[in-house]
Amino acid sequence: MERCANVWRAGSYLFAAAAILAAGLALLAPAAAPLSLGLGHIWPSGSALPAADGRPGLVLLALLLPLATESLLRFLRPPVRRTAILVCSVLGGVLIGVVEPALLMALALAMATATTTAASPDAATGPRQPSDLPLVAHSAEVQGDGALTFDRTGTILAADATAREMLGGDPLGRSLYRYLPRLARSCPTVDSLIGHRFETELQHESTRFHRVEAVFWAADAPGAWSGQARLTSVAARAERLAELERLALHDALTGLPNRTLFGDRARQAIAVAERQGESFAVMLLDLDRFKQINDTLGHATGDRLLQAIGPRLVRALRKSDTLARLGGDEFAVLLPPAVDFDKATASAERLTESLVDPITIDGMSLELGVSVGVALYPEHGTDLDTLMRNADVAMYKAKREQSGFSVFDTVQAIGSARRLTLQRDLRVAIERGDLRVLFQPRVAANGWTNLGLEALVRWQHPIEGLLEPTDFLPIAEHTGLVMPLTLSVLNQCLEAQRSWRHLGIELPVSINVSAKWLKDPAFPRILGLLLRNAQGRADQLMLEIPESAVMLDPEGTIRTLENVAKLGVGIALDSFGTGYSSLPLLQRLPIKALKIDRTFVGELFEQQSASVIIRSIVRMAHGLGLKVIAEGVESGRAANRLAGIGCDELQGLFVGRPMAGESVPEWLAEQAEQRATRV
Repeated sequence: MERCANVWRAGSYLFAAAAILAAGLALLAPAAAPLSLGLGHIWPSGSALPAADGRPGLVLLALLLPLATESLLRFLRPPVRRTAILVCSVLGGVLIGVVEPALLMALALAMATATTTAASPDAATGPRQPSDLPLVAHSAEVQGDGALTFDRTGTILAADATAREMLGGDPLGRSLYRYLPRLARSCPTVDSLIGHRFETELQHESTRFHRVEAVFWAADAPGAWSGQARLTSVAARAERLAELERLALHDALTGLPNRTLFGDRARQAIAVAERQGESFAVMLLDLDRFKQINDTLGHATGDRLLQAIGPRLVRALRKSDTLARLGGDEFAVLLPPAVDFDKATASAERLTESLVDPITIDGMSLELGVSVGVALYPEHGTDLDTLMRNADVAMYKAKREQSGFSVFDTVQAIGSARRLTLQRDLRVAIERGDLRVLFQPRVAANGWTNLGLEALVRWQHPIEGLLEPTDFLPIAEHTGLVMPLTLSVLNQCLEAQRSWRHLGIELPVSINVSAKWLKDPAFPRILGLLLRNAQGRADQLMLEIPESAVMLDPEGTIRTLENVAKLGVGIALDSFGTGYSSLPLLQRLPIKALKIDRTFVGELFEQQSASVIIRSIVRMAHGLGLKVIAEGVESGRAANRLAGIGCDELQGLFVGRPMAGESVPEWLAEQAEQRATRV
């Protein structure tokens, strides 16, 4: 049951089940709502399946077949034959195809007892004829091999299609030794074959011979003895092994060398360079904007894009260079000895230029770039791990500076060491409660009524002083610390609101929430628990979620946010205008407001398009019944323009600077006095 459930949860199948077929079909381990598989004649009574023909996706039906496969296939409608994936047990059945080898092995082991029971004499409908004898398929490796069943005299009782093709016709009733003449001399009795493996000559009906590997064993079925043989073409086996080796060393999607082959060639390069006193280069490549395209247009488009990128990168390199795909949108390049600084940077520049022109997928012109990090042997490391680590540091510098490529240097190493130190210190700061929460006011665009506050976290580092969020939030995001950090901020906000409430102040607070929390289905429950423990009001709390986070997993995010909204907590979409969200998606999100990205506000008087974009966002949001908040307002001129465009609320340094919680009542009093003076 558990393994079926794991297969189904992976998202590849509409339905996954394991079953035994004996006198009827006994469903053992369903892991999803059943679909119509065309098994109406043999599905257990009372377990009728609703029709679901035409639904996309694969169905994995793992069957244990103590009957001949043909007896099952008679019941399958043509659509099922295209979608059902069949595997068989240790007791019988022909292996049709395997896409989940681990599930096959689990069935063969964990269900052996159940299978034996299903195939017991009590379950049999009558004596079996020789043509009904099963052909045993032990695992996925037998695909492409021939299978034979024979009696104690060596007479062939059954043969699968592959065996018939290998032998040149139907061998039923003929002697096994007719086709294996050399074994007739060395092993003249059937008992001398059982339990052995031979490489010998197989004689085709046309009198041609070819080399095969023949494996023999006995299958003791109730009431009958039968021998089993597996015939493997030596030439086909060599081809299969070569293909397996190729698959083991190459990326299945792009056909490029994978991490294993790259590592092997890199270690060879280290040995050659050390022996000859030469240098070489390792480069790491990360595609810019690929994740955005992949999340927006789907993984199928992303895969085709990766397939199109590979040849472009290869053309930018020499034949002696190795381009590998490490996973996702990350690639690596090995420039073997002898490569110096100039040659390495020239290659890096060619790689960046190779992706300047857009790539067309399904009529769409997609633009993306690449960031390249370069590390040289032996200046930047004498072992592969060090070289890869330093190339990674250089690559992130190139990505951060949008410079295309960067060569590792000691300054970057110092920066990397600083990040590790900050990561360690941040963990301690969260545990000790050393993070400070400041509150920045948010006011009505018309009238400047105080509408709420946004919680902004700061870190008073014992050595580096007061750190801005840009100094430590990326570290928190990449290390998993962002989740306990968010809880710390939430607790401080709820405590501040409780202290204000004692002074008669009810003021909503908005808190930024990471994408990691939105992926956690337990988040709404945790949030509700925090509110109850702090005696907080859900209607005085708003969560600001980044638009980009919604695009990563729209369906999962919507489910989480709907449960948050049921608590009475408000939700705003932050940094709107940068995440490519669609109008239908916005209509499904349980949000109350949009926060226009500060980039557009900052360009309000520099780019005419910024004003047009803001006006369009306001018109669309109001049409959906949403409020519009402009953040990053730093001048009266900007405040007036945004109010004129139709923004509902304003936030920024012009409105008010971030302040400690204990300063909020004083600030509110000052604002009330100023409004009274203006009146």
